[in-house]
Amino acid sequence: MKNFINYYYQLQINDIHLSNGKYFFRYQNQSYLFKPFYGDFSYLEAIYDLNQQIVYSNPFYHRIVRNKDRSLVTVIDGKAYVLMKVNHLASEPISIFDIKGLDYVQVDKKLEVLNMFHWTNLWESKIDYFEEQIFSKVSEYYSILPTFHYFIGLGENAILYVREALINYEAEFSDQLVVSHRRFYKQTTLIDYYDPTELIIDHKARDVAEYIKFLFVSGDYDMDVISSYLGRVDFSLRGACLLFGRLMFPSFYFDQLEICMVHGDYEALKRLCDRVEEYQLFLADVFYVITQRFPIPEVLWLLKTN
Repeated sequence: MKNFINYYYQLQINDIHLSNGKYFFRYQNQSYLFKPFYGDFSYLEAIYDLNQQIVYSNPFYHRIVRNKDRSLVTVIDGKAYVLMKVNHLASEPISIFDIKGLDYVQVDKKLEVLNMFHWTNLWESKIDYFEEQIFSKVSEYYSILPTFHYFIGLGENAILYVREALINYEAEFSDQLVVSHRRFYKQTTLIDYYDPTELIIDHKARDVAEYIKFLFVSGDYDMDVISSYLGRVDFSLRGACLLFGRLMFPSFYFDQLEICMVHGDYEALKRLCDRVEEYQLFLADVFYVITQRFPIPEVLWLLKTN
């Protein structure tokens, strides 16, 4: 790999370190990361433009480097890689307090492809897709139908809640779109957090909600910590409603369902389904925390749970 980097990037490096499928090295007192890229190539120019915009306001973000051919990706043995100058090498897992949602973005035509703040359309499409897949093979998926119906209902509740929030509450300064992330995982570190190839553009409620849902799925959540965080993060009333609406949408369930449909292993999905009641109580607890600061609309069936 060292020879490929020397050739494609004109960097005469001596030592290189492989960790979790990623290559790290230093050149002229600068740290670099050479990593596989599994995303859509058509997004790369937009990612690069976003990267150029945000590194000036937040130098922690890594900076993508073009190769000698001016390409953003280098294909080696049929596999695409991206090289980045790394400005934050901390490898510890992120915490909820790392999510600040302060890197505001001006979305122009080039960046619009990264704008994911059309939640309800995306969610409706996702629900339609899974209903078509499940109901076309009912006998194959019979065992998961009860919880499938529950999570579909939860998703439809989330869509309605978000739509009403967007209609009923005016956007404020804190509702501007910010640098966001697609998902958070157990292995997400600060190196990953500041990786521009992992970024999208969305409302700040996205990252907060997705990380809180990740905490639930991991089973490693502390409501006092969540309460402390939500007590200091800057939201408008509209933003607080969007936060709870996104918390209600069970993205973690649909992610796992898709994995199961591809690989045929339902054990992880069954473990999630066994925690339906726990998640409902979790949502009720978070709803209570949010309402200590914001008078967001009640969800009657959830209040009955609590």
